[in-house]
Amino acid sequence: MTTIAAHALDFPEPEDELEFLEGHLPRLRVNLPRGRDNLGVGFDSAVARLGLRAALGRPVDELVTGMRSVVDWGVALFQRAGVDREQTTALAIDGEVIVVPGGNSYFNSAPRWGVAAGAAMALRDDAALGRLCAFDVAWWGGEYDAWHNAYAEAVMAVIGARAEALDRLDQAAHAAAHARRFPERGRLLGRPLMALARAIEVGDEAGFNQHLAEGLEAWRAVHGRGPDKRDPAGVLPLRTLGWCARAQERGLRCQVVSGYLPAGPWFDPSC
Repeated sequence: MTTIAAHALDFPEPEDELEFLEGHLPRLRVNLPRGRDNLGVGFDSAVARLGLRAALGRPVDELVTGMRSVVDWGVALFQRAGVDREQTTALAIDGEVIVVPGGNSYFNSAPRWGVAAGAAMALRDDAALGRLCAFDVAWWGGEYDAWHNAYAEAVMAVIGARAEALDRLDQAAHAAAHARRFPERGRLLGRPLMALARAIEVGDEAGFNQHLAEGLEAWRAVHGRGPDKRDPAGVLPLRTLGWCARAQERGLRCQVVSGYLPAGPWFDPSC
């Protein structure tokens, strides 16, 4: 068994921030029809809330409901992007249905899509994954390294059981190795993620555990220092948790223990 220590979140008054977000997200949901960027802000806030819950040691059921909220906000964010601004669409978020005008924005980025898909994979939510994979990749928004686009499109190929899935993962790994805007993040976050996914897809248990451990060490190297250490979004590697759930479904045993891998349905569907 390999143990990977997790970094400690260096956030001032995390309890106060969590209390704020618990009240802020319902307000954002109510105001969705009146603001085009509220969905993106809501998604980022849901990810931060989940990270704070994990950092503060909240029980598994609170992590699961927090992750469910991340999935809801993520699906809604990309669902809205596929609808014309002159039309409306009904979004289901945290048990509420809200009708909003359509519209794409820079929040519809491949990095956010990857996080939303990771949360949906972790919860084994095939319906949410189907809706996320229906997003038209021609509508990516924002500015970031190209490997995020390649990774998202590789995940779409994996979920769709398309023959080119492994080639897509290899292309994403190559793009991560040659990232230009943030080369260190491409090398430390992108390449291990693609290696992990590939090992799972070919049923390589030893490779799965090797790349999982390497990826978590790299995650700590990035998120355990400087401003990233204060970011609640860095507490849980949601894309990695999603692949861990897929590995469990494929019968691959996880031999890695880490604070980055809390107990939950991503390892045990009965949770």
